[in-house]
Amino acid sequence: MHLSVICIFILVCIVTRVSGDKEKYWNHYAKRNKMDNGDYQMDDDGSSGCKLKVECENKRGATGLPGLPGLNGHDGPQGPKGDQGPRGNPGLPGSYRTPVSFCVAMEPNAGPLEGQVLAYSSVLHNQGSGYNSTSGKFTAPEAGVYVFNIVVAAQEGKSAAVQLIRSVADDNQDDEGIVTVWAESLPRWGTSSNTIYLSLDQNQQVYLIARRGLKSYYYAGRYTTFSGHLVAPGN
Repeated sequence: MHLSVICIFILVCIVTRVSGDKEKYWNHYAKRNKMDNGDYQMDDDGSSGCKLKVECENKRGATGLPGLPGLNGHDGPQGPKGDQGPRGNPGLPGSYRTPVSFCVAMEPNAGPLEGQVLAYSSVLHNQGSGYNSTSGKFTAPEAGVYVFNIVVAAQEGKSAAVQLIRSVADDNQDDEGIVTVWAESLPRWGTSSNTIYLSLDQNQQVYLIARRGLKSYYYAGRYTTFSGHLVAPGN
């Protein structure tokens, strides 16, 4: 009987101790869970608990290598047409030059001639009035580069030649011989021609003469002609 009472007493003490420890540890884990969740409360006695705070400092690494360029995208659709811009100011008035050109032919047959200035009486074209059919000379209305074409036809069984002359400003010098065109109708009809470019000053003259040292017989009928025109005006 006495032994039974002792056993019961020991059993009651053990149960009481375990219950106290369970409540103690239960309160401890509940408080820790609140701290982890950010729900911090003061203890009943007004003292604060301990909280572990961990801060991580992020450090930027080295810059990596650039990647490969991407593929070109597709062209987008054409946009709408914009409004018309304002009209510009009118340009400066252009300069006008009167064209200079002429074409003359020998009429009638002529010969024998030697050293004379050849005056072509049949004037087919004379724009700018540079050619004088009386003197047989062309006077440049303006400075520039001119081109001249000479055609000579000789009478049957004869020879004919002309020489192109350019005037010089010095009265003490003879005019300048430029080129000679020679034709022979031996044994058949024959013609000869030449084209020459010349730089002329304003009012400088060119003309044809019957070549010296040869008796020339010219066949007319617009077979023997002289023509020219301004190619490039001077500055």
